[in-house]
Amino acid sequence: MHKFRLFSSYSEAQSFAQVNAPSRIQRSSEGFCVYYDTASEQETTSNDTLELLKRNLASETDLRLKYEQEVNNLRAELSEVRGKIKEKASETRKALREEYIARQKELKERSHAELSRLRDEKERLAKEREKFSEMHEKVQEDFKLIKRALKERFGRFKVTDYAEEHEDSFFCSQCGGDGGAAGGCKRCDGTGWEKRVVLTPGRRVVFEDLP
Repeated sequence: MHKFRLFSSYSEAQSFAQVNAPSRIQRSSEGFCVYYDTASEQETTSNDTLELLKRNLASETDLRLKYEQEVNNLRAELSEVRGKIKEKASETRKALREEYIARQKELKERSHAELSRLRDEKERLAKEREKFSEMHEKVQEDFKLIKRALKERFGRFKVTDYAEEHEDSFFCSQCGGDGGAAGGCKRCDGTGWEKRVVLTPGRRVVFEDLP
């Protein structure tokens, strides 16, 4: 049984005719007609289907290989990134450890220096205390000798407290020291100074046996 197929170009018709030989090409007003046997079409169709399956299988194989390659590339990149992160973490831990050791060493040195300074200060204060104690004992001894000499020379005596009165000048408490309006402050008479009696405390020796 014969069939025909219409093509718009001669090259397409020729290609189809070669695949479906025996066949013939005839030109018509609508294009190029290829007359061929149906048995060859069935064979050709089977061959075309097989070729299509082969191409699809090859395409799927290429896609699978491409996918595997991309996966392998991603795994390699991930492994590289992990290696960099691990290396960076190691460097960070090392830097932190070195900084910690340096800080500990610095604190230790500063602590030792401070302890040494405190020990020196303690020794100095101990020496000062000893010196002050010796001076205090000497003053007490001198005071006893002076007290004995005064008693032998002038008789009994005692140390008493007293308060001596004297006048002193202060800023006027009424005008604040400016003398008031037109010098009319009555408390300071316009001078700005106010006289007050001040008590100055003190201690003195009183000889009891002297008239």
